[in-house]
Amino acid sequence: MGFPLMERVVYEQMAELDQRHWWYRARRLVLAELIRRKAAPPADAQLLEIGCGTGHNLAMLGAFGKVDGLELDDQARGIAEQRLGRPVMSTPLPQLSGVPERHYDLVGAFDVIEHIEDDEAAIASIATRLKPGGKFVMTVPAHQWMWSAHDTVNHHKRRYSKRQLKTLVEGSPLRLEKLG
Repeated sequence: MGFPLMERVVYEQMAELDQRHWWYRARRLVLAELIRRKAAPPADAQLLEIGCGTGHNLAMLGAFGKVDGLELDDQARGIAEQRLGRPVMSTPLPQLSGVPERHYDLVGAFDVIEHIEDDEAAIASIATRLKPGGKFVMTVPAHQWMWSAHDTVNHHKRRYSKRQLKTLVEGSPLRLEKLG
């Protein structure tokens, strides 16, 4: 196992709380609605969640089609595999070795990109995994001035302003459709 993207205690708390805590539950509802209304994947969609952690979003994403997961942390990946019922990939961004190119209708990275040193290369690599017309949905923490111990424990490299995020996406092969 490589260097963890988050402290062990964060994964343990996530696994304990992700099905009952209001924040995780509400976030899944918001993400599902965003995906349904804005990304609108086809009925038989191929989906990938990069950085799926303990797999708490996999069932929600599975409602849109066949979902694959990717997680670097061995312990979190083990929990995600139990939830998914099959293996979860383990390969870092931006390489994504073994992740098929032009395969996915939707790729999600929910609070992942802020962990990656080279976020530009990560976004470019994700773009190559999308089918033509495929969508990438990501969430990131906002505003560098909000940096706290939470960011340190989670091994974040940065927080984003809307301008920084817009610049990141517009400098990639992707086309920005919605920023909020």
